[in-house]
Amino acid sequence: MKQLRKDIWDGAGKNWKSLLLFEIIYRSCTAFLVSAGAERLLRLLLREQGYSYLTADNLAEFLTYPQTVLAAAVSALMVFFLMLLEVCALLACFEAGWRKERITVPGMAAAGLCGAAAVVRRRPLRWIWYIAGSAPYLAFPLLLRFFFQVGGGVFTGEGDLRKMLTAALAAAVLFCSAASVRKLSFRVLRPELNGKAGKVSCAVLVQVSVLIVSGLLCLAAVILMTAAVCLAGDPESRVSAVVLYSSRIRSVFGAAAGVSGTVAGLLYAFLQFARTEKPPLAEKTGTMGNVFRKSRYREGWKKDRRRARGTGAVLASRAAVLMAVAAALYLGAGGFFRSGTAQHSVRVTAHRGGARMAPENTVSAIESAIRSRADYAEIDVQETKDGEIVLLHDSSLERVAGIGRRIWELTYAEVSRLDAGSWFDESFQNERIPTLEAAIECCRGKIRLNIEMKYNGHNEKIVEKVVRIIEEQNFEKSCVVTSMNYEYLEKVKKLNPSIATGYTMPVAYGDLSELAAADFFSVSFAYLSAEFVRDAHALGKAVCVWTLNDPADMQQAIEYGADNIITDDPELVRRVFLGGTGEEPSFSELLAYALK
Repeated sequence: MKQLRKDIWDGAGKNWKSLLLFEIIYRSCTAFLVSAGAERLLRLLLREQGYSYLTADNLAEFLTYPQTVLAAAVSALMVFFLMLLEVCALLACFEAGWRKERITVPGMAAAGLCGAAAVVRRRPLRWIWYIAGSAPYLAFPLLLRFFFQVGGGVFTGEGDLRKMLTAALAAAVLFCSAASVRKLSFRVLRPELNGKAGKVSCAVLVQVSVLIVSGLLCLAAVILMTAAVCLAGDPESRVSAVVLYSSRIRSVFGAAAGVSGTVAGLLYAFLQFARTEKPPLAEKTGTMGNVFRKSRYREGWKKDRRRARGTGAVLASRAAVLMAVAAALYLGAGGFFRSGTAQHSVRVTAHRGGARMAPENTVSAIESAIRSRADYAEIDVQETKDGEIVLLHDSSLERVAGIGRRIWELTYAEVSRLDAGSWFDESFQNERIPTLEAAIECCRGKIRLNIEMKYNGHNEKIVEKVVRIIEEQNFEKSCVVTSMNYEYLEKVKKLNPSIATGYTMPVAYGDLSELAAADFFSVSFAYLSAEFVRDAHALGKAVCVWTLNDPADMQQAIEYGADNIITDDPELVRRVFLGGTGEEPSFSELLAYALK
């Protein structure tokens, strides 16, 4: 253990200040450049392909367009090169420490650039393969987040089983990627070295250890923050504050875990070769680290530094570094210490009628939404074989009624006999699939309806029928009509302009002013941003966001300025953000919200 600590200090300890500053500045700058460049490129591609807005309807065509494919390939290549540059800079820093030398932040940048250029020149294609294979290992926290937030949808089944399968898949990818890191580090970057590579299992253990330590530190920070809020926070906004601050703490520690994982993973690989190399690495003169070691830039930097020591030039350079660090912290923290007080103008919509308390899209679900004091109940409507408008989300009846038939294959008489409640709970046995008229009657005078018209290719007359039912029920002022099919909204406006319409958008990017048939926008939380909300509000249109069941996500949507939150748990929105209870939460309750 003593030798291990000595080796780690030799590799990274002597230049830890330069290492830390370089990672903060480099990660912040590259994140800004990549995000800004991606936005400009996306706008250019949309304009070139004649799209005013990127939606679910044109997403597949947009992604398969040759220019889009080419742009994606070039963008990936640029990101891989930025990763290669960082890897080269870090390895140069480790090598300098191993040689008992100092290296500065500009020196690391120069070494990274020189090293990356040398690798690309020596291995024009192979470096891409190894960087792509090593990326999951070098960015393991990001990989894990992706798998649990996006990749988990690959698996079906119960929540715990899905999480276990997702974790297993992430572990498999990490294990394979760890093997690629060894090849990246010393077959491509330093082929002249002959030392022995460490075990893949040990490399994986390094990343897992970093993740565990980061998680424990994050947990400690959340506990301390919760205690501070409990002691000094405003009682009316304590829950909102801990949710907001815990989300930002996780973001900061997530970024720190990403940096630590990359540094620790590469340091482990470096030490395996540095320990076993014969002759010792410190005596070698042909390693890639010497690209910078022998460079005129390094010698010039040392001379300039000696010449400028004690003058204003040193103070100016240090001030520039401090400004860069401050900017990076500001961008990373995102205004961490802003007030956590929630806004009170947000409306609440019960998703699928109230899917957490009762079977979705049923009268019982709508009644639960009414009891929870939601402003709207969102329902999905489709046509039966004989043209009846009923409440149903999926095209198939398998999930909610246990039969493998499509809704357009059955008449309403057949549908009305199905049990649509037992799948949720035995207490809802014999719950029926209601008609739109029945749903309106249940809501009248109690709650507004958000009627989403589903497009399944078998309901060409659904718009006309929905509008007719709304008019016959005199329900125009008590509902809104939404759809992912923009043409449906245009038809609604032609038939009855007084009915409010909303465009449901899984993907949201482009010129909102072109979507005149939508009175408001209903957007997935994954694509919600403050800029999107500002653009919509500038056009006089509201923004709904779906489907939020996490308090931190709800708080973020409120901060962005969203007007309506669609959720499976309306009571949570009321209780946490809209002052639904007068009870003062205990420390354990606040901590539960912070850790959720």
